[in-house]
Amino acid sequence: MEKSRKYYAKAMDFYNDGYLDKSMEFCEKSLSANRANSATLNLKGLIYYVKGDLESARNQWKMNYRMNNDEVARKYLDDSKNDRESVYKFKEVNKLIKAIRPQEALKLLEQLKASDFNSINLNNLMANCYIKLGEYEKSYYYILKTIEIDKHNKIAEEMIKSLEDIGAIKHKKNVNKKAIASIICIVVIVSLGCIIGVNKDKIITSFKNVTNLKKQSEKDVKKEEEKITTEEVKEDKETEQQEQEAKPKEEVKEKSTFSIEKVKSYIDSKNYEELLKVIEEYKNEQLGINEKQMYINAYNLVKEDAIGIYYDKAQEYIGKKEYKKAVDELTKIYNISDGNYLEEHIIYMLGVCYEEQHDIVTLLKYYEMYVNKFSSGSYTEGVLYKLAVLNENIDLGKAKGYAEKLNNDFPESQYNNSNIQQILSK
Repeated sequence: MEKSRKYYAKAMDFYNDGYLDKSMEFCEKSLSANRANSATLNLKGLIYYVKGDLESARNQWKMNYRMNNDEVARKYLDDSKNDRESVYKFKEVNKLIKAIRPQEALKLLEQLKASDFNSINLNNLMANCYIKLGEYEKSYYYILKTIEIDKHNKIAEEMIKSLEDIGAIKHKKNVNKKAIASIICIVVIVSLGCIIGVNKDKIITSFKNVTNLKKQSEKDVKKEEEKITTEEVKEDKETEQQEQEAKPKEEVKEKSTFSIEKVKSYIDSKNYEELLKVIEEYKNEQLGINEKQMYINAYNLVKEDAIGIYYDKAQEYIGKKEYKKAVDELTKIYNISDGNYLEEHIIYMLGVCYEEQHDIVTLLKYYEMYVNKFSSGSYTEGVLYKLAVLNENIDLGKAKGYAEKLNNDFPESQYNNSNIQQILSK
């Protein structure tokens, strides 16, 4: 069991870093050690999904649901029911590209992009279309998005090489027409060979431009003078005495409330809501050996299974623009997400939700936390941009710091634009 978990952790690291073949290799090792490892089965399904093998992906999740009654697998199965329809749309895109009708293909791809379906090939096809239209910067942007997911994607690598050869990436005006024609030939051939796939694990949220920011003024706190009478002093003393008498009773009650049987029943029934309460309530308590072991069992179960479930709930609320409810779901799992592959997404989405609620102070807290923990994460470039722009009218020194980091660490980023250069020039 332990060996299987270690292999799974390696597989997840490779998956997050964009090394899909290596990730699959360690998934196989994990399943050799424990064929019923639910987390590994889900991950293996996601890799198939990203690579375009829809039926193999669904077979992994079906197996997981049958063996483990896994809720994450069930959700993946439910969500992927409509993907077959999108497969046909991708085939239509390929036909449009073959017929050299890139603008029509882009319209269809924009529809597909809205559902986060088939991100690897979608990005490659978007890049293909923009090359045909001569919009090389946009093409390069989508190529980089592919490489974020799949570091060794041959289609993306070939397009980058071609764009570099003609100088289209850095010197868009001096482009050799013959070289353009050769790229178009390459991408036409490449697009016909694309395999349809889905990126279920990469969560990409677009940023809105922030143009105006008002400083939040602090509320003045006024101290009221109180005249304390002799009777009030007496009442205070009586209240204090009652509180002191009540304290030992409360402490004894708290220490006696941990119930091994109750917590075990929560674990057996996978009652994550109650388990989260137990974890929060007793995280700093001194427990006996048996109680401590049961607490660890509860913690491990929640960390392995519940984080994904609550994150998915939050995503559903975000889709409905119910941001307060999304925050509630994300907050439940935030404290136990350390080291989990979803941790960076949880922190980032908390920032997004608070931004949508116009809570500048709290969104800055989570965005700053994100860039401090994930210097090259999935959203780092965009978060640095937002921190620079949001701080411009609050703390120019901070704004410049974030702008410099974006400019130095990600010079080719789409976010390293005129707004950032304007901040740096101040």
